[in-house]
Amino acid sequence: MILKHMSGLSIIYGEGTMLVDKAIFCLMWVFVFIIPCDMTLSSFSPFLARFSYWGPTLFVLLFIFSIIIKTKRGIRENANFPWAFLLFFIFFISWIFLSYFWSQDQAATFNIIGYYLRQNIPIVFFLILFIKSEQQISSLMKAYLLGGLVSIVGIFTAFLLGMTYEMAFTVRYSAIGFDPNDLALTIGLGIPMAWSIISAGKRKAMDLLYFLYIPLCIAAVFLTGSRGAFVSVLIAILIIPLINFKQSFWLKVLLVFTLVATVYLSIYFLPPELFERFCGIPRELESGSLAQRSYIWQAGWNVFQEHPIFGVGAGAFYSSVNKFFGGMIVSHNAFISILTEEGIVGFIFFVLMLVGLITRIKKMPVLQRNIWFVIIFIWMVGASSLTWDYYRQTWFLFGLTAAQISVLSRS
Repeated sequence: MILKHMSGLSIIYGEGTMLVDKAIFCLMWVFVFIIPCDMTLSSFSPFLARFSYWGPTLFVLLFIFSIIIKTKRGIRENANFPWAFLLFFIFFISWIFLSYFWSQDQAATFNIIGYYLRQNIPIVFFLILFIKSEQQISSLMKAYLLGGLVSIVGIFTAFLLGMTYEMAFTVRYSAIGFDPNDLALTIGLGIPMAWSIISAGKRKAMDLLYFLYIPLCIAAVFLTGSRGAFVSVLIAILIIPLINFKQSFWLKVLLVFTLVATVYLSIYFLPPELFERFCGIPRELESGSLAQRSYIWQAGWNVFQEHPIFGVGAGAFYSSVNKFFGGMIVSHNAFISILTEEGIVGFIFFVLMLVGLITRIKKMPVLQRNIWFVIIFIWMVGASSLTWDYYRQTWFLFGLTAAQISVLSRS
C-alpha cells in the first residue's frame, strides 16, 4: 500500500534485483521528496533534518553493499555513462578540493568541501550508477513535484495568514525556513517535470495533481516576489505547450486556458507592493542595477581579475568582496561565483561539464530532449541571479539529467 501511494514508486524490477535495491530506491524517493521542502519539514522533524543531511552518504554505502552482494552472486549489469560530463565533474570537484590550499577563507572552503562530500558528490554518482529505467526517473520527478507541492502550500498558507518574509524590504511570502528567491526557483524547476509526466500519455488520477502543479506553482512564484524565478517560469510556460507536438490539442488548450486564468487571478489578488515589484523589472533592466546585484557582480569581477587563474577558493566569495561592501555578501550569480572562487580553470571545467550534458541531450528522443533542455535553461536563467553553484538542487538536476542519458544509452 505504501508503494502505491508513492505515485509510481512501485516499479517493475528484474527477477535478479534484490530487496536491498528496492529499499535503496525507496529511501532515495523520500530524499528527493524532501529536497523542495527540506527547510520546512526539517523545522518540524529533527529526524527528517538528519536524513536530509546524511541521506546521500547512506545511499552510497547501501549501494556499495548491494554491489558486493551482486558480485558474490555473479550478477553483472551493463552501464553506459555520460563520460564527458563525468570527467569534467571529477575535474571540477577536484579543483574545489585543491582550492583549500590557496583559499582566502579556508574555513568556508572546508565547509563547502564537506557539503560536496555529504551531498552533491553522492547524489550525482548515485543517480548515474543506480538509476536504470525511465520508470525510476519518472518516479523521482513525481517525488520532487509532491515535495514542491508541500512548499507551495506553505507559501499559500503564509499569504493567507499574512506572514511576510521577515528579511525582505517589501511584502513577500515564503514557506517556513526558505529564502523566497531560492524557493521560487526550486518549485519552478518542477514545471517541465510536471509536463513531462502529463505528456507520457498514461492517464491516471494522480496526473490531475501534476497538471495542477503548473498553475499552483505560477501563483506561488508570484507570491514569493522573486523576479529572477518569475522570468524563468515565464519562459518555461511559453515553451512548454510546444514541447510535445503529438500531445492532445485539447490538453494544450486546457493548459493555455489554465495558465491565462492563473496569471489573471494572481495579478488580481496580488498585493500592490508585489505587483509594483514585478512591474519594475523593465526599469531594473534598463538601469542595469538589477536590484543592486550588478554592483555585487562587478565586485566579484574585480576580485577575479586579482586572482584570475586559481580564484580565491571555494566559498570565499563572501569574505573576498568584504573590502568593497564592508561586509560579507553572496554573489547572486552562480557563474560569477564559480569564476571568482575557482578562477578561470574551475570555470572552464564547469562549462565543459554543462556542454557535456547539453551535447548528449541533443541526441535524446524529441520529448525527452525538449523537457531536459527546458529544465537546464530554467536553471541557467535562475542561477544567473542566485548563488546556486553548490546547492544540491543544482546537482540533483545535473545527476538526474546524466541518469536519463545513461538510461537512454542502455536502451
